[in-house]
Amino acid sequence: PLNAQVLINGVMQKTSSNGTLEIPMAFGTHNYRISAPNYHTAEGSFVINDKEYKHNLSISLKQAFGYIDVTSPSNNEFDGADIYIDSIYVGKMPLTKFPLSSGLHNIKVYKALYKPYVDKFAVSDSSFTSITPTFAKNYAEVTITTSKNTQIYDRDSLLGTEKWQGRLEAGKHTILAIK
Repeated sequence: PLNAQVLINGVMQKTSSNGTLEIPMAFGTHNYRISAPNYHTAEGSFVINDKEYKHNLSISLKQAFGYIDVTSPSNNEFDGADIYIDSIYVGKMPLTKFPLSSGLHNIKVYKALYKPYVDKFAVSDSSFTSITPTFAKNYAEVTITTSKNTQIYDRDSLLGTEKWQGRLEAGKHTILAIK
C-alpha cells in the first residue's frame, strides 16, 4: 500500500508517491520492516555485496482484512434494515463488499416489527464472508374498526379513519378513537 512505512536498519525511509524506494546502501547485511494499517507486517534482510549490481527487492504486504456482504433473503423484504458491526453502525441492507479487519466480529441487524438479528462471524484475510440474516416476527396483524368519521391513533400517530388494518409491534399500545 502507498501509505506503508519502510524501516531499513531501524531508520524510517521516505518512499516515492508510487510506493517505491531507491537508495544507495553500504556493503553488508541490512534488515527491513514494512508495515501499513490493515496489512500484515513484512520483515526480513538482504545482502549488498556487488557495487555493479543493482539489488531489487519487491515486497507485497498481505491483507489483514476481508470483506462481508449482508443481504436480504430472496424477497428483499428486509432491505433498509440497520446494520451494526461490533456496536458501530455501518449501513443498511443490502451491504456489499464492506471491508473489515480479520478476526471475530459481532453483528446486529434491526428492522422495525422484527426481533433484532444477532450473531457472531469470522472474517479471514483477503476473503469474502456472506451473511443472510433471518428475522423473527415481533408484531401482530391488527384490524381496528370505528364509527363513521372517527380518527384512529396509536401513540399520537394517526393510523387512519374509520377502519385501519396493519401490523403493530409487540408490546402495549393505547389506541385512541377521536370523532
